[in-house]
Amino acid sequence: MINRNSILLSLFAVCAVTFSSCSSKTETNSETVKVANTSGIGLQLYTVRDAMAADPVQALTKISQLGYQYLELAGYDNGKFYGYEPAEFKAIIDSLGMTAISSHTSINFLEENPELAIESSKALGLSYIVLPWLSPDLRDSIGDYQNHIALMNKVGPMISAAGMTFAYHNHDFEFDTLQGQVPMELILAQTDPAHVKLELDLYWVSKAGLDPIAFMSKIPRRVVLWHVKDMDDSPEQKFTEVGNGTINYAEIFKQKESTGMEYFFIEQDQSDAPMTSIETSINYVKQLLK
Repeated sequence: MINRNSILLSLFAVCAVTFSSCSSKTETNSETVKVANTSGIGLQLYTVRDAMAADPVQALTKISQLGYQYLELAGYDNGKFYGYEPAEFKAIIDSLGMTAISSHTSINFLEENPELAIESSKALGLSYIVLPWLSPDLRDSIGDYQNHIALMNKVGPMISAAGMTFAYHNHDFEFDTLQGQVPMELILAQTDPAHVKLELDLYWVSKAGLDPIAFMSKIPRRVVLWHVKDMDDSPEQKFTEVGNGTINYAEIFKQKESTGMEYFFIEQDQSDAPMTSIETSINYVKQLLK
């Protein structure tokens, strides 16, 4: 295991290697710099994936009733969202007073048909397309990451040209040393910050041993989206409802504007009662935003 504190020193020094200055280049990309959106709370629909698979309309109705206004989708497949054409899905969420902000789109779709993914996302009115996950077989070597970085640098400008923003969603494995290098260092240094942003998962960056606030402060305006999920106090560091765990969200939310965050989404990867969990989480977050 690497010394996590050393990442904060080395991670940002490499930003200048390929793209002169990660932060300064992002600052000049004024089209994507927004004020933190605290007028509503978002939900990553992966949390309620079983309910969405069983009856999307019923699930979305309950989510709306709980007070969620923004959605991040996790059900894109070959031009459709949760089995619906973009216009159909947009009509459903519009009728419930919610807005789809972003979608997790697998690396397979971004590799095989980025044009369709972009067209579908734009038709739905999305603002962001997020690369959410690299399966273990896709991250065996630094060479694998170099291939992914090349893909990000290809699709990022395509997504920007369509009026949306591309972001990479982290887990903890990007912070582990692989063949003498740290993948997150490479991602930040070798992708163009004008076209490749981050969706920072606050649980996973905490599990990696880093301070989320310190991490974000070193790359201003690069982190445009947050995943807000909490970690329990067990040795396993399991997922739990926001406010019931060990991550100091009261302090993190004080930084919501200074970090450049534009939207955030509550998420809980595992729960015995997802609808109850997202109700507990939103009630806590509402108190933080008062």
